[in-house]
Amino acid sequence: QAGRQGERGAERERIRRLTTERLARALRVPVAELSSRTAFAELGVDSITGMSFVSELGEELGIELDAALLYDHTTIDRLTDYLAKVVTNTSGGQR
Repeated sequence: QAGRQGERGAERERIRRLTTERLARALRVPVAELSSRTAFAELGVDSITGMSFVSELGEELGIELDAALLYDHTTIDRLTDYLAKVVTNTSGGQR
């Protein structure tokens, strides 16, 4: 069980890093300028940027994502939590 929790933590960290990197690319800003607790709207994410960001992130993770999820999971931290659950469920915990 401790091993699984460690794997989940590593997977969550990978997703957080990927999410932050893809968002920085979409916004054309350095990763260091992004706060994981700041709302996407405050970071400058609009509908076009959001669609591009979510599409690229979904491709990278191998899952289909809808840009509307940015309205439900409004920060990098919240989106990471959601994506970590989706990826774990999709892969059956076999990552």
